[in-house]
Amino acid sequence: MNLLHDEIDDFLNRFNSFNDAVARRWAIISSNENTNVAIELEACDLMSKVSEWRKIKLMMADCRSVAFVKNTKIDYEVLSSGLYIVYCDGLFGLEFGDFHDAPNSLEEIITSRCHVVAASVAWEFVEPA
Repeated sequence: MNLLHDEIDDFLNRFNSFNDAVARRWAIISSNENTNVAIELEACDLMSKVSEWRKIKLMMADCRSVAFVKNTKIDYEVLSSGLYIVYCDGLFGLEFGDFHDAPNSLEEIITSRCHVVAASVAWEFVEPA
């Protein structure tokens, strides 16, 4: 499902802002034409019958800025501070755990050591094999 900018709050609320979500897989696919990022997470789905943990795949396309710098003091496998999403000028900025307070702009997002700025974001549930 494509994430629309006016659905960001509902999306984050559904998954409790991805607080304490667990990042299982990260993939950065780059070509001469564009860069795409895919991340598989386990997060609590508050819309499920019992608020169960589900696997979700986030897919960011036509990425303009990508950073995943491992810091020994920050564990990006568990998103203790959750996920922040900002939409501005037709771009989505996603921040994965460097900030404790919500960023207000794409300029602030790109200062994070773990972020993606992309033209589009889509998501889907990953069903167990």
